[in-house]
Amino acid sequence: MILVIGYGNPLRGDDAIGQVLAEQLASRFAPELLQTLPCFQLTPELAQPISAAAAVLFIDADIQLTPYTVLYQTVQPEPSGALVHHVTPGSLLTLATQLYGRVPPARLIRIGVPYLEYSAELSPSLREYVPHFLDYAEAILRKWL
Repeated sequence: MILVIGYGNPLRGDDAIGQVLAEQLASRFAPELLQTLPCFQLTPELAQPISAAAAVLFIDADIQLTPYTVLYQTVQPEPSGALVHHVTPGSLLTLATQLYGRVPPARLIRIGVPYLEYSAELSPSLREYVPHFLDYAEAILRKWL
């Protein structure tokens, strides 16, 4: 089973793109193939489902990227250790190894977003790109399957 963790603040407009994509990807795959975990932020408790997955795809917004662009990268365990103040995908992989003795292959999709203002909705301009981002993430997941 592949695990998708989409994270971001749903009250900060476009920061919620990770959660939105995770929720929508769930409808494109059978539940035995894909588990999605939309969440507000990464927390140490995610180490357990990460350790049980065949592979993990993290999805997050990035205000520093050019809006509407996608950066796809491999995630490696962080050598500095897992118990850090700011939990990252790499620190979660380290924690999964330390606690459960297993770390699956992991990738991160970072999406350039234009707005992080207070809002419970994605900006109209980012909403137009959601189908493109979904197709991109689906293609990655289908390669893993």
